[in-house]
Amino acid sequence: MSGLCTIADVRTIRGADSYNDDTTLDDIFAVYIQATTAYFEKFCKRGLVRNVYTEYFDGNNEEWKYLSEPNRDVPIDLTESFTLHSRASMPVVETLIAATAYEVFDDGLIRYPTGFECGKRNYKAIYTYGFDCSGWQVHQIGTSDTFAVPYDLRKSCAMQTCINLKKASGKLGDARLGLLTKGSIETEGIAQYITGIEPEVASMLMQYVKVQL
Repeated sequence: MSGLCTIADVRTIRGADSYNDDTTLDDIFAVYIQATTAYFEKFCKRGLVRNVYTEYFDGNNEEWKYLSEPNRDVPIDLTESFTLHSRASMPVVETLIAATAYEVFDDGLIRYPTGFECGKRNYKAIYTYGFDCSGWQVHQIGTSDTFAVPYDLRKSCAMQTCINLKKASGKLGDARLGLLTKGSIETEGIAQYITGIEPEVASMLMQYVKVQL
């Protein structure tokens, strides 16, 4: 799993100390970045990192339906493959719906003029969605790089990662992280150090929290 910030971001937030330039700690930083990212996704009740998602939803006898994951802040990538399937039950039989039969918008809204037949989990969508953590171009207002990690999300991940590292090093008996090794992470576990999100970080994450429609 990729993270929402880089090791360099964490070092920038940490500032100067005797361990900040120690590249032997990179594996530890990477583990905590991934753990913080996973916790952010739990907090936001949605995926944030770019991935292929499969979503099942109920038909409602209407022609409009919102997918649960994307919205205008975490958009769907319509340049990638999007497939929509209808599903019959007992036994389950899936039928691919022709792409010409519906429209998909970048906020996850689907228009299906013939109407989504009423049923439970009788439709399936497969789509690519979330922020691309591979290129590491900071998203700036006015640019076309929609899927780069936004600056506020990247900064909040780096901030929370630093907080988590500080908590962990203290619990392991070394306030400067010097004795925190990969072995000690595997022994002690990292979940116990990520027990909450700082208020300043939480305020930056609020716009990414999934709103139940």
